[in-house]
Amino acid sequence: MIHIYCGDGKGKTSAAFGAALRAAGNEMNVLIAQFLKCGTSGELEILRSLDRVSVLVSDRADKFIWNMNEKERIEVKKENQTMLEEVITKADQFDMIILDEMAATVENHMIDKNMLIQFLEEYGKKCEIIITGRNPAKELIELADYITEMKKIRHPFDKGIAARKGIEY
Repeated sequence: MIHIYCGDGKGKTSAAFGAALRAAGNEMNVLIAQFLKCGTSGELEILRSLDRVSVLVSDRADKFIWNMNEKERIEVKKENQTMLEEVITKADQFDMIILDEMAATVENHMIDKNMLIQFLEEYGKKCEIIITGRNPAKELIELADYITEMKKIRHPFDKGIAARKGIEY
């Protein structure tokens, strides 16, 4: 089944990682592929220590897309594509696959969307796939079995408060 955690509110990645903990605690094998993030969030440190959880992260996504120059965007796009191909190659080994920030990756044309859709159509029937991100594409929404929207009511970022280690990452 395909899950989407979307919206402008906090908690999309946290919800996905909570599902990973639940799955691993029930002897399921989990693959987390984190797109457009550099893999420094605190949750990943704990998840990496679990035998049933494997993590793939970006080496190049150390800033927001809108702050990247064209060369950096091209490098991150190549890296995203390589990560997706690795996910596809390893998919049969996992009961749950989390594609963190995949909605934004698709929205910003940083991945081969057709390859992703083909993968989801095939593997969404074989395992649990969780996609996170703000604005999922229509094609992703149509494939999803679960869609949960996190809605922001208030956020410290609106007051100029930067993300805090241990709270937002």
